[in-house]
Amino acid sequence: MNLKRNISGILFLLLISFNHAQAQDTIRLFKYAGNLKQVRVTIAGRTCHLLFDSGGGFTLLSPELAAQAGKTPYGQMSGFRMSGEKINYQRIDSITIAIGKLDLFHPEMGVWDLMSILPDGLPKIDGVLSLKSFEGRVVELDLGKDMLILHDEAPRPGNQSAWQSISARFATGNEGNELTIFLNILRNNRNYWFLFDSGNIGAPLLSSATVNEWRLPADSTGLYVTDLAPLAKQVSCEKRDILYDGALNFGIISQRRFLLDLRKRKIWMHIRH
Repeated sequence: MNLKRNISGILFLLLISFNHAQAQDTIRLFKYAGNLKQVRVTIAGRTCHLLFDSGGGFTLLSPELAAQAGKTPYGQMSGFRMSGEKINYQRIDSITIAIGKLDLFHPEMGVWDLMSILPDGLPKIDGVLSLKSFEGRVVELDLGKDMLILHDEAPRPGNQSAWQSISARFATGNEGNELTIFLNILRNNRNYWFLFDSGNIGAPLLSSATVNEWRLPADSTGLYVTDLAPLAKQVSCEKRDILYDGALNFGIISQRRFLLDLRKRKIWMHIRH
């Protein structure tokens, strides 16, 4: 009897040790406005809040926060919003974002006032946390549970039927400093690329060209109901003059778990709830 108890105790300790060894860094997301999510971080000893945006491309700090961190912005960089609007910003070098016990060192980061494009009345936000901050890492995104999980390696899905590999493109922007993901929607044996954009809290977007090529009629509300397989079925989309074939939204992304291997440029989607 004592031997059985001892063996049970040893197995229990081994299980605890195994689980501890497999434990990963978890980043909690908190509500900002509507379905927009923010992350609490520490920069240069100051607690602040960054908007998490999977379609953001580049991580940005406000000019005020950059100054408090003792950094002087320099140079000029540019990016484009999906509408085609050009955004000019400056950059700073060598800065670390701390999230809990996790330190994310950035050789380079942008400086721009996000509040300048947000509606009046929203709480102050100190910048944007983009996927660029996790470059070279493996990130599990579970917006439905408001969390990001960082893995040391890409987990091997034990149940292959529960995970599906998704065709994706990884863009680095016009200056090679960004990290943006586009997921493939196969339609009529042709590839259409949709921005993976958690910051889009409206309807999924279709370009005018996509609407025309798919021959989609508008419903009584002016929306276009279509399948975005394998990501979603029978969703109402909005036609918009954008740079891309289309853009996913928070609603679609939050329905699934996504595993983003930003080292090997591979993506999987969990297809079971």
